[in-house]
Amino acid sequence: MITTYLKENSSIVKNAEYIINESTLWIDLFNITDEEKVIVKNTLNIEIPTLKDISQIEISERLYVENEALYLTITELVNKEQEFPETHSIVFILHKCCLITVRYVELIPFNDCINKFAKQLNNKHNAENILFMLLRNMVTRLSNIVQSISMDIDDYGRLILDNNINDLRIDHTNVLKKISRKGDLLSKSRECLFSLTMAIQYILKSPQITHNKASKDLLDTLLRDVDSIINFSQFISSEIARTLDAALGMIAIEQNNIIKIFSLVTIFFLPPTLIASIYGMNFTVMPELKSPYGYPIALFLMLLSTIITYKYFKKRKWL
Repeated sequence: MITTYLKENSSIVKNAEYIINESTLWIDLFNITDEEKVIVKNTLNIEIPTLKDISQIEISERLYVENEALYLTITELVNKEQEFPETHSIVFILHKCCLITVRYVELIPFNDCINKFAKQLNNKHNAENILFMLLRNMVTRLSNIVQSISMDIDDYGRLILDNNINDLRIDHTNVLKKISRKGDLLSKSRECLFSLTMAIQYILKSPQITHNKASKDLLDTLLRDVDSIINFSQFISSEIARTLDAALGMIAIEQNNIIKIFSLVTIFFLPPTLIASIYGMNFTVMPELKSPYGYPIALFLMLLSTIITYKYFKKRKWL
């Protein structure tokens, strides 16, 4: 599918056809066919990367200049609210006449970004401005995601501590799963941030960009923002590890308490069991067995032995 954004009077018009003229500002290529690739190649004299091409991890395959067009392959995070978030690559091609974006997977965040900026654009914008705006939106979105992860991890940490202080009952297995998912989301967010860092650094050195003061200041600001988010994400990563350790520690304490209960029950019943075993040996000469008070005396001794054991443990502060 090809979507073209054109300058028209004082606004930008969205068109579902492939149009190349002096008013063409931005072309979004989503899962295009081989025939459409040929059309774009012949009209713009550029190669459209395949899905295999944009999956490469080498810098030389993700950031390069070809036929005077700047190619940037940047990783985008999707499905952040679902159990298993994913990352997919988007190719930005800065051509001398327009910006081309290439996608092979439906990226809802990117679609929202397109719809948002399509309303904000005006005829004063050019392809370079749109690229910078899209990059800024991606940085802002990742910043919000990392900040959200930080808040969630704080909530999980307080939940674990409240469970310990107020003797609340929580499902530690469920909490561990949630923390692990946040760790996975943070890891994928960092992957996107590193991708943006490399792309912005490459843009700053690229001759295809108009290196005026405004552009340089914007890119420098974006780069500083990304670096600060990466540093903050490192702190969040350590917080996730600490929270996981705390959750595992609480699980270990609960398990020890369960073992402790069984141990105490065994100890408390050991003296009564000893008394019962003595009078259950069935020897011929056992005068207590013939006493009419033998049974209540045995029960009293069992109870007394349990009380003595309890008092002793309490005095030694083992309970």
